[in-house]
Amino acid sequence: MLILFSKIAQQLHPYLRSVHLLLMVLIVFLITQFIPALKSESIGDTHTVLSFLLCLWLLLVHTITVVFNDFPDLTGEQASRFKRYKIKLQRAGYYILALVFTLLTLVITFLTFRLINVL
Repeated sequence: MLILFSKIAQQLHPYLRSVHLLLMVLIVFLITQFIPALKSESIGDTHTVLSFLLCLWLLLVHTITVVFNDFPDLTGEQASRFKRYKIKLQRAGYYILALVFTLLTLVITFLTFRLINVL
């Protein structure tokens, strides 16, 4: 599972700057939608919901790209016992994070379908 997330992170890494830019634009858009003083015209709830969903997906892509871009590899027998345990503990943490990101992906997918059906 770590290898899969690592491959996904490496493939998405070149697009990280565009993800940052789009995320900043969407956050500014959402802030202007929720502050009534800055709202000069009504864009509608559809744009706000779609912007919120895209913002969630971009945040998930960003965190997966940053977290799983470089994780520790297994070492051979030449490393000390302490170092092997340390790497195994780090990899266990990465497995837990991979499980959390898998669950987050399922939850965001569920929210996407629910909110699109409401529109």
